Amino acid sequence: MMIKNFFAALVLSTCVAAVPAMAQVPKIGSVSPDIILRDSKFAQSASKKLNDEFAPRSAAIGKRIEAFKQKAALLEREGPTLTESQRATRRKEVADLEHDIQKEQRDFQADLETQKRAGIQKVLDLINKVVLRIAKDENYDLILQHAIYASKTADLTPRIIAEMDKEKVQ
Repeated sequence: MMIKNFFAALVLSTCVAAVPAMAQVPKIGSVSPDIILRDSKFAQSASKKLNDEFAPRSAAIGKRIEAFKQKAALLEREGPTLTESQRATRRKEVADLEHDIQKEQRDFQADLETQKRAGIQKVLDLINKVVLRIAKDENYDLILQHAIYASKTADLTPRIIAEMDKEKVQ
């Protein structure tokens, strides 16, 4: 009987000792990638770099649009004085130019969007890298993205931005 009571006490003490370990509060954090994409110097620098890269091409398209407008206005002004064949030739030139410009604009937008997506993915990859580093270094149990609410102590967004801003845009 005494041995039975001893084992019961041992089991009970083991269970009581395990309760505080099981009742430990998990360490949880939150990150808002949208805010990081908007506010981090790294993301802003990547965006500026992209805009600088595409600015000459955008300016060239702008010049072609102006040339098209001038050519169309000239046709409008001189149209009544031209022969039918001259008028038809100029209309075709203006229409071809408009078609070429529209194609060039579509290609430009497609290239720009592709590069924007690649740039955003690069920033998101860096966000994930920094989040994982902080999570491992500080023993976080869970870090959420896009939380509806996070207290200032749980919101890691400002820390992620600070860490990212130490990185160089490539």
